[in-house]
Amino acid sequence: MISSGPPNINFIVDDMEDEWAFPEQQKFDFIHARFLALGIKDFPRLLKQCYNNTVPGGWVEFQDWDLNMYSQDGSTNGTSIEQYYNIGIRAYEKTGHIVSPGPSLEQWFQEAGFTEIHVHKYLLPMGPWPKEEHLKSLGMWNLLQASTGFEASALAVLTRYENWNPSDVAHLAERAKLDARDRNIHALFDFYVVYGRRPL
Repeated sequence: MISSGPPNINFIVDDMEDEWAFPEQQKFDFIHARFLALGIKDFPRLLKQCYNNTVPGGWVEFQDWDLNMYSQDGSTNGTSIEQYYNIGIRAYEKTGHIVSPGPSLEQWFQEAGFTEIHVHKYLLPMGPWPKEEHLKSLGMWNLLQASTGFEASALAVLTRYENWNPSDVAHLAERAKLDARDRNIHALFDFYVVYGRRPL
């Protein structure tokens, strides 16, 4: 346990996929998780642990992606960014991690026992192409966070699971970044916010 920080906060460094070992009297009113795509192998088990560690009447909220990138106008077809996501998803699936948890969250919440489940699905653009200012802002933030990690996110999985060499991964990542900045390529993702309540 890390004790630095405000007096009413404790930071615990642990593997959330291991069995949770909180004492019975330390159940939570609210559990929040965001962007666990590519990092969790068993979301249903994780949500059951959230359920078991939430007080009756407490809430759990997950926010996560469908990493299957697409465009409504076909402008991503045959692009490097499409290749980057398609081959990256295939490689990550070989690791056993769940790549696109967003579309399945509602079902997993139900299976865990939550009620009053709310599902909100948002379109999240990649890059500066949207005309509407709010979507343009989201697209730019998405581009910023993605472009700083294109190569880092792909290097290990493509070299280990798809037999790419590092220079080819770097080249694909650079081409994908260029596509993400291209206003004529209208890349989109679906992003989900799902929350539910443990019954009283």
